[in-house]
Order: sequence, then C-alpha cells, then structure tokens
Amino acid sequence: MLHRKRTQTCVLLCLLSLGVTQGAERKVFQEDFNYFYGEQIAAAWETVATQGGKPVNVGTDAGVESAPYAKLGNAIVSNTIPVSIRSDWKLSFKMLHTNAARDAWLGLFDPEGKNGYVAVWRSGPPGTEGKNKGVVAIEKFKNVDWSAKNAWRTHGERLTEYTNSGHISTQLPMAQFELTWSQKTGTLTLSVDGQVVTTAQDSDITEFSKILIRGNGTVLFDSLQLSVE
Repeated sequence: MLHRKRTQTCVLLCLLSLGVTQGAERKVFQEDFNYFYGEQIAAAWETVATQGGKPVNVGTDAGVESAPYAKLGNAIVSNTIPVSIRSDWKLSFKMLHTNAARDAWLGLFDPEGKNGYVAVWRSGPPGTEGKNKGVVAIEKFKNVDWSAKNAWRTHGERLTEYTNSGHISTQLPMAQFELTWSQKTGTLTLSVDGQVVTTAQDSDITEFSKILIRGNGTVLFDSLQLSVE
C-alpha cells in the first residue's frame, strides 16, 4: 500500500545537555498533516478523549492552500515531544472552523498531559457563518483526568477575557495562530494572523513535552510547529 511520507518531525537537539545560545530559536517539532488517510493521523496522534465515532480525518480540499490537513471532530488528540522543554517556547499553527458555536483549542502540556496552556478559538453564534470572527482566549488546564466520562468537553481556567479573533472563523484562508510562553516572566502571548490579541501571566507549569489538540464539530488544523529558545 502506498503511503505518503510523513512530514512530522520530532527533532532531538539535545537542547538541555548541549546548551542553546540565549535567544537562538530552534525548531523541535513539526507536523504538516501530510497524510492520505485519517487512520494514519490516528496512528501518529493518540486519542485521549472522544465523544465516539471517527473524529480524526484528512482534508484534501483543493481550495485549502495547504492541503492535505487534519479534520478533527469531537475529540482531543495528543502527541509527545521527545525532549523536555523548560525554556521559552513558541507554538504556531493554522486553524479554521467549519461550524458556528464550536470550541477548539491547541496547546502545550506537561509530560503527563494533564497540565498545560492552550489557545482557544470559539466560533460565532448560529446563523453567523461567513461573517462572525468568533473570540479567542488563553486557558490553563490543571490536573485533568482525560479518562473521565465526557472528558473531551472539559474546559480549562480562562487566563484572559474572550477577545475578537480578527479572522472570520469559518472563512478561508485558515487563521495563523501563535502562542508563546516566557520562562523568565511567565508571560503568555496569543497572536492571530500576526497581530497580538491577548496576553496573560502564569508560571504554574514549568515543564512541557506534549501537544494536545481539541476539535468540535469539524475543525481544520495544519502547519503545526514548536520552537524553543
């Protein structure tokens, strides 16, 4: 069977043992969801919580500039980075809703996948498809039990107020998200399409090695990259 070469790269740079020059950015993880089938994504990304069905699929619509891409339904999936991050990091990715009144997020978690910071995008209310930009926020998850019933519905603690995303939530192209964290100050910064939309401060979580993604309805994700300093 022919399989498209996976473009997911988990780069072990020995950042901690070798010592990275202060301010030098290094990519440690990249996922372009360059797959043929949803089963291939499901094999690469562990489903940690789901409402059931077949929530992980591949999108190949030629109208999407970066096809193929991931289509995630009512589920949360996880991937492990084979390096423990304790320094500044930057998480960038593309995301787009296909339905109104949906919550989706993507973020970086600790080695157990129970504590983390995420960028949340809530699409607009019903009847506003193609017009509403939805709202974004930064949330913190603490000691989550993903095996609990309906765990995929779990929400984190909002560290910021909801803010207009600046990007129509159901209209191409996908929105470009960037979530950063400063180890020194605990500052979290969320940008959409290159514009800073909200910031928060929190230093409760200091070690990171898992990426978690939540879909709702059908949410498109692509071009995921994690860099550290």
